Formats: sequence, C-alpha cells, structure tokens
Amino acid sequence: MTAPDVFDQDDEGLVVLLEAEPDAARLAAARMAAGVCPSGAITLGGPASGGPAEGRPPSA
Repeated sequence: MTAPDVFDQDDEGLVVLLEAEPDAARLAAARMAAGVCPSGAITLGGPASGGPAEGRPPSA
C-alpha cells in the first residue's frame, strides 16, 4: 500500500478510506496512491472543488 494511513483494503480487496482529510504529508502519499492505483479506484477531490482528482477528466 502506498498510503496505509489513508487507505486500506477489506477482505475482498476493496478500498477502505481511513482518513477523509489527510494532513499535508499524508495527502502527498494519497495523491501518489491515486496515481498508481491499477484499477483507478482511488480518486481525490478537494473539499472546495468537489471535482475530480487532478489529472483525471470529469466523468460524464
């Protein structure tokens, strides 16, 4: 896991959010995790933006 303080996996391999608003150090790890997640299951959006993660197009 790239960001074990922010995300975990359940017994079925599904992502479990542990920290909804990570501090700056954990946010960097969360961004990295979103970028390398092979299934694309992790996305980030800022509380003010409500939008998609940086670098990802908005879904239709």
